[in-house]
Amino acid sequence: RPRSRRSGPPAASGVCQRQTSYIRWAYRRELMVAAVADLRAPVPTELTGSARDDLYASLLDDRELLVTGPESRFLRSVLFESVSDPDLARELEQSILEPRRERLVTVLRHGVEEGQLRADVDTLGLADVLAGPLLQAMVVGSGIVEPEALRAHVDVIVDGIGAGAYTHLR
Repeated sequence: RPRSRRSGPPAASGVCQRQTSYIRWAYRRELMVAAVADLRAPVPTELTGSARDDLYASLLDDRELLVTGPESRFLRSVLFESVSDPDLARELEQSILEPRRERLVTVLRHGVEEGQLRADVDTLGLADVLAGPLLQAMVVGSGIVEPEALRAHVDVIVDGIGAGAYTHLR
C-alpha cells in the first residue's frame, strides 16, 4: 500500500482517519501494539491503611480503563486479537494487565504486613481472583462490574482471607 505524503491531522487534510492511521505503521498489528504501548502509564498504589478499601479503589480504577472508559472497547478488541498475536499479547500484558495485577499484589502484601489479612494467602492468585470479574466483563461484556457488586466481591474475599478468618484443619 503506498504511503501518503500528507502531513498534519487527518481532519485538517481531508483524509479519513482509517487511511492515515497506516502511514506510520505498515500493518494493522503494528498499529495495535503501538496503541497499547501508548496506554502504558504508571499505576498508582495508594495505601490508606485499609486493605479492603484499597482493593476496592484499585478495582474501581481498573474498571474505568478495562470496562467502562473510553479505551475499553479498544482494549477488548486487543484482548481478542492477542490470542493469535504473541507481540500484541505481550504488550497487553506488560502495559495494561501486569501493572494492575502488581498493584493488587502490593495492596494484598501490605494487608498481610499490617495484620489485616492472613499471612498464608497466595497474593498472586488472589490478585487474579479479584480482577476476574473485570476480565470477564472485557470478554463477554457483562459481569459483576457495578460499583456495589465490586464492593461485595471485595468484601467476600477479604472476609475469607482476613486475619481473623477461619482456617481449615489440615
